[in-house]
Amino acid sequence: MVNDLFEAYGDNFIPIFCHLGGEAGSGGASSRANFYELRYTPYLWLNGVDDAGYDYSQWERDLAAHQGQETDVTIDILTKTEGPLLRVSATVCIEDGGVGRDMRIYIAQVLDNFPESPTYYRNALRQVQNEVVTVEAGQCVEVPGIMVLPDLDLGRPEDYGVVVWAQEPLANAPAEVFQAAIGGRRRPISQDSLTDPEIRESNETQGW
Repeated sequence: MVNDLFEAYGDNFIPIFCHLGGEAGSGGASSRANFYELRYTPYLWLNGVDDAGYDYSQWERDLAAHQGQETDVTIDILTKTEGPLLRVSATVCIEDGGVGRDMRIYIAQVLDNFPESPTYYRNALRQVQNEVVTVEAGQCVEVPGIMVLPDLDLGRPEDYGVVVWAQEPLANAPAEVFQAAIGGRRRPISQDSLTDPEIRESNETQGW
């Protein structure tokens, strides 16, 4: 079902699959599961606050309820690779007339279509970093990230990418996601790749 929504809604729906074991399991995925206090899969959270649960037949309805949600936060992503080293710069802004706030900025590296079976697996979380920043209305903050890409991901440049989201800096969910953006999907990440400067809906999704 997540695969169908991903294809239908494009970058207005940015899923992150957090696998809790097996080939795609990672410490980052486990930390996100702990954040949402989950132990079983599949399970879906939308925007960090909407517990969409296990009933996938209702997920599109739940997603549709968020499509008109406005946000005063924007995110630009700039990525650069140097061999296996992935450098990320996220520009996080609050528009004029918006509300200044503290936000936790997550920079996650994902690998799409992984594991290869079943074929509906999308954007598996491989590694994630975060930093709490304060952004005032009409201002921007640059948030850097640096990661080492796994060998498997390096061999699949059309599938690895970066997801950045700005979320309430809370210890556990529910915690609102104010904005999310994705870069480098379905094409090699290269210097000067600047993507998705303003995705108007806030779209962090935890897909288990």
